[in-house]
Amino acid sequence: MSSDGGFDGYFLLSVTGQIEKADFPLHDYIWCKYCFATGQDWTKLTGLDEGMTQTSIKGVGCNDQNNFNFPIDISWKSTNPFGWPQIVLHAYGVDVFGKDVLRGYGAVHVPMKIGSLVQMDISFENLKLDSSVLSLFLI
Repeated sequence: MSSDGGFDGYFLLSVTGQIEKADFPLHDYIWCKYCFATGQDWTKLTGLDEGMTQTSIKGVGCNDQNNFNFPIDISWKSTNPFGWPQIVLHAYGVDVFGKDVLRGYGAVHVPMKIGSLVQMDISFENLKLDSSVLSLFLI
């Protein structure tokens, strides 16, 4: 609200979730880089708009996936929904020569519904993004 009690004309979006797991059956030692892409009217208030997970080695037995459980927590303000935030993910691994190689990538808009779960298919592999707590606040 403005100092005179009026409405400033912006809203807040807060995203809390995690990059949960990836399914790369033929690869091990996977890590992800992420970033958020927004329109020019969006201003980041808190949180990191890019980052990198730890390297994950597949579990043995019933859970043969790469688990990250990497937290995401970011907030923006904007005057309009144009340029709604997208999360862009890149999954990397190591080739036989020990070099970093891109295993897959993808992008998806941040859900508008509170409590939404987003599963992103990247390349020929699966990467799961859990945005289980998504809050939209209007001010």
